[in-house]
Amino acid sequence: MSSPLKVFITGASSGIGLALAAEYARRGAVLGLVARRGDALAAFQRSHPQNSISTYCVDVRDAEALAEAAAQFIAQHGLPDIVIANAGVSRGAVTGEGDLRTFREVMDINYFGMVAIFEPFAAAMVAARRGMLVGIASVAGVRGLPGSGAYSASKCARTASAWSPSRPAISARR
Repeated sequence: MSSPLKVFITGASSGIGLALAAEYARRGAVLGLVARRGDALAAFQRSHPQNSISTYCVDVRDAEALAEAAAQFIAQHGLPDIVIANAGVSRGAVTGEGDLRTFREVMDINYFGMVAIFEPFAAAMVAARRGMLVGIASVAGVRGLPGSGAYSASKCARTASAWSPSRPAISARR
């Protein structure tokens, strides 16, 4: 008998992250769910009492808190099979309109948040020769969207980073 799949997801309180959490819960996976909205995570956990679900009310801009959540998950459940960096925001910002703050905020959440959640898992996955790091991207990362310079740039950075591993490949196949 094989052990259940272990999946760690950021941005799990709504949208794609919530849908992924629901699907993996349906499959019986052990879940680690991260979001700023702890109430939404708690509601999801209550609605899936048959599943092993650990929740972490963390903002992906807080790398130390993410590392602590990762360490707690590993201590309780072991190394995840899949880490999904899903957390993200879309805010309109156009170069030349004086909105550098929006560009930085979107990059901090969408790009650096992905890097921050992969960091505490990557070395252990390489050492174990198993695991998958998944960064949710967008077609906006390939072809920028009008009025969405910050969002498009952040998704391009995610895509380029995912295709440019600095470590040996982590095998996702068993």
